[in-house]
Order: sequence, then C-alpha cells, then structure tokens
Amino acid sequence: MNNTLLKAITLSGISLITIDSAFAGDVSVGLMAGKTNFDSIGDICDDIRNQGSAPFFPVGCSAPDDSDTAAGLNISYHINNTWAIEAGYVDLGEYTTTISVSRISTDIVLEAESIYLSVVSSLPISNRFSFSARAGAYEARGNIGSEINSIDSEVDSDIEFYAGASLDFRATDKVTIQARYDSFDDIDTLTAGVQFRF
Repeated sequence: MNNTLLKAITLSGISLITIDSAFAGDVSVGLMAGKTNFDSIGDICDDIRNQGSAPFFPVGCSAPDDSDTAAGLNISYHINNTWAIEAGYVDLGEYTTTISVSRISTDIVLEAESIYLSVVSSLPISNRFSFSARAGAYEARGNIGSEINSIDSEVDSDIEFYAGASLDFRATDKVTIQARYDSFDDIDTLTAGVQFRF
C-alpha cells in the first residue's frame, strides 16, 4: 500500500515537473487590439482653464477625447510555464481637445505610444485557463500638434512603473487567446490578444 502511494506521488511530481518545463525556453509573439482610457485628460483641461484670467483673458478647454483605439505587439521568452519576460510596443491612440483664448480657438491633438518590459507570472486556473500578472517599466512618447503656428512637438516621458493582467485561454499548445488590462500611468488599455508560441 505504501509503495503504491509512494509511486503515485512520485509519478505526480514527475508529471508536474514535465508540465512546468514543457514551455521552458519557448518564445512567443503576441498581437493585441482594443480600447484606451485617458481619464486624466479632463484634469489637464481644468489646469488649462485655470491659466486664464476672466473676464479679461479667458482660457477655455472643451470636448476632450478620453478614449481611442489601442493596438500593440509583444515578444515573450518563457523561462518555464509560470514565469516569462515580455517586451512590447503599444500604440496608445490619439486624443483631441479644443483650447480657446478669448475668441480664438484651436484643436490640440496628442498622439501617444509606449514601449515596455515586464516580468510575467502565470497561475493556472484549469487545464486551459490561467491568470497572468505583469509588472515592469515603460517609456511613453507623444506628439502634440496644433493648427495655430503649425505647432508640432515631441514629448518623451521618464521611465515609469508598468502593470498589467490578463485572463488566458490556451486554445492549442501553440496558440493562446488573452483578455488583457494594461496600465501606462494616465492611460489604461483593455484589449483582446493572441499569442503564438514557437
């Protein structure tokens, strides 16, 4: 009885080690697309309005876009079935707000994108479903344009903390479908993604 139990435990342990190492050294490429959310653009508008001095020098800021389309790609190196390192690029969309000074107004357009590097930890929920958490760093870049004086300037951010999470469905050994949330400080993304393992 004891020998049978010992053999069962041993075989179970070997199976777990085999599963955990099955993806060791694998590389995957992922694509994702969805929506962005830029809540703090409203706060930026409030700051702009406060720069004015009504009624002699009123400054207005109206109709800020706070969402757009997100799209990105990433590449991951899988240390094992639990841990991975992921690097990616995300187009964070385009946002337009109208700024007015006295009777003159113009549209200000902000385009944003980001690169990031993160550690990924995956927790199995079932044979095919798992939950993944991401933590790392990102650097965002933007372009601000306006029709007045043909303003077109680039803005680079400092390196900031990046966090994300996803619910993963392993369709096959080589294809995984993801529902992702990624946070780039002021801009959050909700996307659907697919990963291809090689």
